[in-house]
Amino acid sequence: MTSLKILLPCLCTSMFLVFFGYVPPPLLASGANRATDDEQLYEQANTAFSQKKFTEAVSMFSRLIDAGYKVDDSYRLRATARAELGDLSGAGADYQKAIDINPGNFRAWSNRCWMKRVKLKDLTGAIPDCDQAIKLSPENHFAYTCRGQARHDLKDYDGAVADYSTAIRIDPNKPSPYVNRGSINTLKKRWPEALTDLDIAIELDPGNDFPYPLRATVRAKMDDYAGAIADLEHVQANKPNDVKIAAEINRLQTLQAQKPKSAADRKNSSPEAFAGKWNSNFGMLELKIQGHKVTGTYPHKQGRVEGVISSDGRTLEGTWGQAPGYKPPKESGRYVFHLSPDGNRLEGQWFYGQTSQGGDWNAVRLPAPKPDYLVKAMALAEEAENKKSGDLLFKALETAESATASDPGQPAAWYLMGYLYTRIQQDHLAGVLAEEALKKAVKLDPKLTKARLLLADLQLERDSYDLALTNLEEALRQDSALIQPEITAGMCRAYIADLQVKRGEKFFRELTAAHPDADSARLAGAILLNETEAQPEAVAELHKIVNQSTAKAENRDYARTLLDAWAGDNVSKH
Repeated sequence: MTSLKILLPCLCTSMFLVFFGYVPPPLLASGANRATDDEQLYEQANTAFSQKKFTEAVSMFSRLIDAGYKVDDSYRLRATARAELGDLSGAGADYQKAIDINPGNFRAWSNRCWMKRVKLKDLTGAIPDCDQAIKLSPENHFAYTCRGQARHDLKDYDGAVADYSTAIRIDPNKPSPYVNRGSINTLKKRWPEALTDLDIAIELDPGNDFPYPLRATVRAKMDDYAGAIADLEHVQANKPNDVKIAAEINRLQTLQAQKPKSAADRKNSSPEAFAGKWNSNFGMLELKIQGHKVTGTYPHKQGRVEGVISSDGRTLEGTWGQAPGYKPPKESGRYVFHLSPDGNRLEGQWFYGQTSQGGDWNAVRLPAPKPDYLVKAMALAEEAENKKSGDLLFKALETAESATASDPGQPAAWYLMGYLYTRIQQDHLAGVLAEEALKKAVKLDPKLTKARLLLADLQLERDSYDLALTNLEEALRQDSALIQPEITAGMCRAYIADLQVKRGEKFFRELTAAHPDADSARLAGAILLNETEAQPEAVAELHKIVNQSTAKAENRDYARTLLDAWAGDNVSKH
């Protein structure tokens, strides 16, 4: 089980410019034989834009607007150039001008969708513009790609995949929708589908490095370590000094060397194929291997075996012995085992002494006990924290993934995986994976408050106040020990920012009723009461905190500060 380490720390910033970021808005092609000066200027402006000479392009499109030449499209293209220069207010005004002049200019709608998503981060505002562009031009692949990216960012993965698929149907020769769809298939662990998308994207644009690390992730997940290494070496050729890529290649090479042999591989296997525990007609036979020599035990009369494995690794022959004397012919003799083609059965005979036939001796391999991945992952995580080691962090993450794969019903494993993803700094995909893991942990165990708290932190980071508050409210209901200033203060800010002051006031009122000594909840409730202009009741609550002997000193001090401030406000009003 290989983690997404290949993708996350290596080239994630530049990669996300492909499937989460910049997709150049399409320009109108110029006619071949422009007769007028305006036509020539229009062509020059388009050329300047395509060469990313945006300042020159703005100047030329301004001249075209003044001349009244293709005014709606000149506004549109000047808007896009302004957006690239960071003049978002001017760009917005230009897009609106283009739309006002020609509401049917679908490119203006789709380009403004692009600006809202990429430049303004206004995802919900971007989608209606793309909707309109698609309504005006149902075969506009760029609008579908832009809307898919906005849905992608909003974690509407099904909607995003539908848009990317439509863009591919309209124009199957554009690599970007394949990369984008491949990234979602990777997130959803649909490895074959992801590999197909990324293969096509790379075939269409082999010089683009961005999809290679993502395909390396997918290939490693499918145990194709050689292919994953080849993808990273392709990137390394252009970034020879990138130590993270070099480290990842080394790690994959180690995994490749350690890759367990399949049953088919064991046809020409080493002697280790005989090692392990076997269920035989004389009880559990446990064999240990050292080179080609074998020792073992079985429970029938405290039996013991010794032997040698043949050079082809298929036959084990030696002597058996049993208590009390371990002497031939009755208590010792010869045996021979033949390993089945799949490596899971022993078929053989035992003899009294060297030649006297005894009977069949057959065995079936017992499955090895499942390793406790969760315990190992927790130990690695602790070691990574203590040593501040990124390599150990990713080993812990891989092991946590193995824990969730071997037993998907372990909420603690999902929590640990979510926590470890949060330790990968400044990475969008890591944040997405962390949220998904923590949501699974909470679904499996709704009372796992630490998962709710961490999930709420991530949701607050992306301003998803409603979702975050739901998790925080539930966590505080379940565990009153969490009613602490750092949590209640953050909730207070979220209620106000999300215009849900009434909801917050009601929640803290109920929490205070259930826990009268919870001064942090009372303080937060008082602040929200004041926001609803119920200041007399808010003041009464603050006085309760000041007079509460068990209240935290910081809460009493802050209550006094608020009382003084609110008193000053009342004086100024009079």
